[in-house]
Amino acid sequence: MKKLLLFGLMAVFASAQADAAPVRRDPEEFPNHFCGGQNARDPFKIAGFAHYPPFSWKAADLDRFKETRHHIYTYDGFVAEYVKEALKKIKVKDIESLFFDSEEEMRRAVLEGKVDLVFTTFYRGGDRTGLDYIYPAYFGNPLAVISRADKKVEKSEISDLKGMIGVIRREEGMLPLIQGQLPTDTKIIEVDGVEEAFKKLTDGEADFMISSPYAVMAEAKRLNMKDKIYIHPKALRPVKFFAAFSKMSRCMRYKKLLEPELQKLFEDKSSAEKKMKKYIDKWAKNGDTALDFPEYSY
Repeated sequence: MKKLLLFGLMAVFASAQADAAPVRRDPEEFPNHFCGGQNARDPFKIAGFAHYPPFSWKAADLDRFKETRHHIYTYDGFVAEYVKEALKKIKVKDIESLFFDSEEEMRRAVLEGKVDLVFTTFYRGGDRTGLDYIYPAYFGNPLAVISRADKKVEKSEISDLKGMIGVIRREEGMLPLIQGQLPTDTKIIEVDGVEEAFKKLTDGEADFMISSPYAVMAEAKRLNMKDKIYIHPKALRPVKFFAAFSKMSRCMRYKKLLEPELQKLFEDKSSAEKKMKKYIDKWAKNGDTALDFPEYSY
């Protein structure tokens, strides 16, 4: 009788333990209930370059405008399309685009966990930035020497820029990538906006510009300056785009899911080349009106 009672108690205890044990959830369930999933309360928050065509730029979200009549902004561009597509493949439905007035402001948001994913960034070390990078980099965006077509600078080595004056765009974030490598007598002028950078070149205030050849092609086409600008065909130095999660984001669990999807999308070089051309042409045609919403009578 005692044995039967003992076995009965053991069975009840085992059953209680089983009931109290945490339920092992399917990993696929996570994206459905958190961080922009189908049944999530909060969106998945992304940030990137707000004015770096053809890669990404701030644009009016016309689809959301049709639904809500609210002025909501999103990221458009070559990289933005791929990143959104990769997020959809891992069942992220609700994506919120965040924009910042400065890199410092975005860095603070990353450290505070207010941004989940920075989708266009250069590698600058993860400890101080608060970023957990997705490896490998998903796209090569080399730096090239840009000059006037009628006064070509045929230089493809940083050391060859000795004694010259160069210009870079502040919003492109290139200064940390070349500081310390330029000859001591090379002067660099940092300006806001591509128009100002091109003006420094065409007015003869700068001998060269350091920039992404893709970005220069997009802007030169928009400004009808293709024939006035010369892009050296050899890269000055290779630079790559990374995507990175905020280490403070509750959505860090997405990293393992997103990594392979992002790589798969960029593996098809032919498709990527066509998309790049598509967004260079799109910016050239619509760049000046990217932030415009249609008029609507309430």
